[in-house]
Amino acid sequence: MKPAAALLSALLSCAVIACSPNEQPVQQQTPASQNEIVAPAPASAPAPTKPVDPVALYQPCITCHGDKGEKQAFDSSRPLSTMSEEEIVHALKGYQQGNYGSSEWKETMKLMVGMHDFNEEEILALAHYIASLNQPATQ
Repeated sequence: MKPAAALLSALLSCAVIACSPNEQPVQQQTPASQNEIVAPAPASAPAPTKPVDPVALYQPCITCHGDKGEKQAFDSSRPLSTMSEEEIVHALKGYQQGNYGSSEWKETMKLMVGMHDFNEEEILALAHYIASLNQPATQ
């Protein structure tokens, strides 16, 4: 291969590697003159988040805790229906951190809560939903 062809091939390879399908090639920028003021790039707006659906978040819990949190999971846990919203928040956060619950079920619940990677908003919505399951319906 001739040196010019080898150089061209190497440059093309670098260009292909440097530009992924989602990126545009970087254009050469000229330096601003000393009298020119360059405005900072506008801050991008945060991506819209999906609304939290606590009913969907609770679905994996139903098997062990019951439709309304009435079951003692594995015949050993306290029914969720007897817990306040604050207690549920405390439990979910504690399970995430691995410092809540009996040694028998701590790791299982840490995996269950961690598998869903609940954020703060989801924990609060889920706790509110669970606490509301056994509230008398208002007419």
